[in-house]
Amino acid sequence: MEKFLRILLLISLSLFLVSEPISFVYAQKGLSIGQYEIKEYEQLTSKKITTIKEAPMLSELVKQGKLPPVKERLPEEPLVVEPYEETGQYGGTWHISEPINYNIYQLRHELLLRFDDPAARGEKGQPVIRPNLAVNWQISKDAKIYTVHLRKGVKWSDGGPFTADDLIFWYEDVLLNKDLTPIIPEWFRTKDAVGKVEKIDQYTVKFTFRNPNPIFLETLYSNSSEPIVSYPKHYLKQFHPKYTSADDLNKVLKSEGFSAWNQLFLQKADYKVNPDLPVLVPWQLKTKPGQPVQIMERNPYYFKIDPAGNQLPYIDRIALEIVSDANVALMKALSGATDWGCHFIGGLNDLPVLIEGAEKGGYDVAIRYTLDGITAVALFINQNVKDSQLRKLFRDKRFRLALSLAVDRDAISKILYAGQSEKRLLVMPESSPYYSPEQLKSASKYVDYDPKKANQLLDQLGLTKRDKNGIRLFPDGTPVEILVEYRHSPGSYQGDTPELIAKYLTDVGIKVALKYESSSLLSTRTAANEHQVVAINISGPWHSILGYGFLPSSNPTTLYWAPLWYRWFISNGKEGEEPPAVFKKLVTLGDGILGGLTIEARRKMVTEILRLHNENLWIIPITTYPGEAHVIKKNFRNTPRKVTGLQNFYHRQPLYPEQFFIKQ
Repeated sequence: MEKFLRILLLISLSLFLVSEPISFVYAQKGLSIGQYEIKEYEQLTSKKITTIKEAPMLSELVKQGKLPPVKERLPEEPLVVEPYEETGQYGGTWHISEPINYNIYQLRHELLLRFDDPAARGEKGQPVIRPNLAVNWQISKDAKIYTVHLRKGVKWSDGGPFTADDLIFWYEDVLLNKDLTPIIPEWFRTKDAVGKVEKIDQYTVKFTFRNPNPIFLETLYSNSSEPIVSYPKHYLKQFHPKYTSADDLNKVLKSEGFSAWNQLFLQKADYKVNPDLPVLVPWQLKTKPGQPVQIMERNPYYFKIDPAGNQLPYIDRIALEIVSDANVALMKALSGATDWGCHFIGGLNDLPVLIEGAEKGGYDVAIRYTLDGITAVALFINQNVKDSQLRKLFRDKRFRLALSLAVDRDAISKILYAGQSEKRLLVMPESSPYYSPEQLKSASKYVDYDPKKANQLLDQLGLTKRDKNGIRLFPDGTPVEILVEYRHSPGSYQGDTPELIAKYLTDVGIKVALKYESSSLLSTRTAANEHQVVAINISGPWHSILGYGFLPSSNPTTLYWAPLWYRWFISNGKEGEEPPAVFKKLVTLGDGILGGLTIEARRKMVTEILRLHNENLWIIPITTYPGEAHVIKKNFRNTPRKVTGLQNFYHRQPLYPEQFFIKQ
């Protein structure tokens, strides 16, 4: 990390790095960028918010009678967002060019609670858990009951009220409906028991768990819990058989071209493809799928204001242009066509080009260092692969070790990561409360480039015969070939890494076929156990442990290395394949993490899980996150130029994108 900082200093860029574990506080002393309750804000500043204003484009709609007045669109007590630099100006379009529509994910993060970490803005300070859609909450001493009080008067983007009924709809009619949710996510289970949700009154809900669930609070402010507040009952019930007659539903199915009601419902509930879906976030999608430019427009019922009483967001629209690859996105950034390119713009190797073009392009260059990333690319070796010959190989540790030793991580770091990627196996980020120095010991094994040893191991496996191209052969004469699938755009450093991995594996006689997949298709294939090897990043909430693919309790679309063992575990042995004892041990440790009442106890179990992984190499990390280059237009304001990303908060969310503005 020190080497990384020296490089950035040499190129006159700065990066704030967190090197010590962070402890949590639950109240903010003093005022800084962030969101506050009105009473809290007025007490801290001795200022009164007496008038409420709105964007000109909304004022016009009010005049036309298409919208109610702004005071009627806001909750009883809107949240106040203190801007990063200054009170913003209304209007403008935020232009983004990226290979995938990742920013639609990044810009929707309104949960019951909000996690505010100053480190994400390159600042010092303690993380804060702030009220958001919920105004307050209580937790029982045994961590089994969470009572959450919703903000009164919040409305969906179509004006419908947001109440406890929406949460109950999600729980009873979506989560517990097997046609919509075949597998209950791990964050709503404790051991084998599913949590319960109860409506106390119109603005109060109670979450109850059979066993202690001390990390559920962490879930409520990370993106795992997004479904809880993403299902507007008043809109979606028309597509659900519990609320709509079979005749009426069949008419809709026929007109929409679906054969089953659950397919229709899931499409209508998907904010990425349905512009009619009411939302609670600052901007709502307005274009249908397949458009080269996707447009998002301000939500007229958004529940936050600035200290001057201006309803947020400041920016009217977001225009996301889907380009062919990361190189095209880079060219767009250099030309000044991108206001803030957050993802897939360039790795550290692109810095000289970006810096040289900064004055002409009218932008600043920033570096984003990810607090919660474990690896930029890792190989997930499917232990349940369908091919019997590959399964025998994949389950032999000698083969997995040979793969790890065959890859020159130092060379990959120099070629794609400006020499700043570290070589190590699985270890929690140093800034995480779940990190311990002991984890580095197991993570330092099996990472040095040793093709001689790799070849010896492959020979020991009986793969001594080769074809004329040097590819090893199975006993039946067929070539040893593996399919590696990945989802990162070609041209990005993560997208180019599999190409180099394939070269090194070919050098030791393993033929590699590469296949770039969309995220949705890759998730579908892995859940159906159609894959062999997946090359993908590992990240999650750095402050928590949920969401990491190395946990056996993670959902099957991230558990790329053992989907059938996972299915056996989640179905209590009714489906999938019974796993070996070591996997069952991982499950026991995972349950212990979810139920551990102290951070020390959970850290100890995390360390043991990582040790087992690093010893067995079901997942083979190749590169760590070295940082990414960003461009931010000079007139794109209220954005820090020192950016530290938090993957599980969609990177931008701790920066409060609703207060970004385009300076005229």
